[in-house]
Amino acid sequence: MIDLRLIPLNDLIIGFIWHPDRAEELIRRAIYTLEDHNDKCDHKWQKWFITADIIQVLVDIKLSTIERLLVDYQQRLDEHHAVHGLELWNNQNCRPLPTLG
Repeated sequence: MIDLRLIPLNDLIIGFIWHPDRAEELIRRAIYTLEDHNDKCDHKWQKWFITADIIQVLVDIKLSTIERLLVDYQQRLDEHHAVHGLELWNNQNCRPLPTLG
C-alpha cells in the first residue's frame, strides 16, 4: 500500500488520478494548509473559515466528495474555528487563499 502522505503534491495531482485515497489525501493537505495559514496570521480578517467550498477551490475535487470526507474532520475544524474565533461570514473578506503545499 502506498502512503500518499509521502508523495509530492504535483505527483499526487497528476500521477495518482485513479488512486482510491487521492481525494482524501488532497483534502487532508488542504485542511492542514488552511489551518497552518490561519495559525500564522496576525489578524482575524486574514484567516479563513474552512468549508467544503474553500477546499474545493484548492483541490478541484467534486463538492459532494469533499462534503462526504469532511465529516471526519468536523470536530477538528470546529475546534480550530473556535480557537481563532472564526465564523462563516469571515470568508466574505477578499484575500488570496494560501497555496496548497
